[in-house]
Amino acid sequence: FWALPEHEPQARRMWKEAPHILEVLGHYFGEYPFLKDKYWVVEAPYLGMEHQTLVAYGDNFTDNSFGFDGILLHETAHEWWGNKVTVSDWADFWLHEAFATYAEALYVDATSGHERYLAYMKRMRPRIHNKKPIVQGKNLDSIHAYTGDIYFKGAWVLHTLRWLIGDEAFLGILHDFPNDPRYAYRHATTKDFTDFVEARTGRDLGWFWKRYLYTAALPRYTVTRSASGKGEKLQLAWDDPSFELPIPVSVGGQLHRVAMPQGHGELVIPAGAEVEVDPEGLILAKGPTD
Repeated sequence: FWALPEHEPQARRMWKEAPHILEVLGHYFGEYPFLKDKYWVVEAPYLGMEHQTLVAYGDNFTDNSFGFDGILLHETAHEWWGNKVTVSDWADFWLHEAFATYAEALYVDATSGHERYLAYMKRMRPRIHNKKPIVQGKNLDSIHAYTGDIYFKGAWVLHTLRWLIGDEAFLGILHDFPNDPRYAYRHATTKDFTDFVEARTGRDLGWFWKRYLYTAALPRYTVTRSASGKGEKLQLAWDDPSFELPIPVSVGGQLHRVAMPQGHGELVIPAGAEVEVDPEGLILAKGPTD
């Protein structure tokens, strides 16, 4: 760790975080990609940058409220997502930034538990703007590609994908994609990743990618309740019938996964039951009051 002499005490404290960061990220993404070379950090007069094997750091050696240095972790995650797997076009830059941002949440999940992970994701949510699609097209320059949504919205797309396909499949994909010889130490595209996900899950997820990666506006759902026998029927609908993301619904404190074939789903509930849609914040969407 190369730091200014006057910052040596803070640097020594922060440097103790690095081995655990590498251990946790290695668990999720595979062994540190440049183990035979080095892992260095150098203090810089700017916030941070992910140079291969050498992280530039300039965030005042401050841990966040979740107990880790966010810049150190984020830039370190780029050794996998950015330096081991590198996009071939600026349009695909979310593969660098969304995955490094989501790595922060995974670190919280591993070190503080799932509730804190959900809290970390919730903290990102207000920073999503939905003004431009995450993937805007080919041959972009960095000015047009670098929107805030490639970070936080991209991370939320991964978070939502985790809900859709389940932890085992999702975490397996995050580990195996950067270690696949087709992409490790090579270039990759958004299509490479989406094809990889579909091949691993055996599912056509075109509707998911279209709405989250290639469309700026978020999906929106509606909810209606009506009498049904001695109980009630809860009906949910997406604004696009081709969008089939299941919706988490809590009924009386019990969480249900409501399937949404052709964008519609329903659930029979007790009369007067307390209902909350997506109480844990598992999907990236807007509801009736948003």
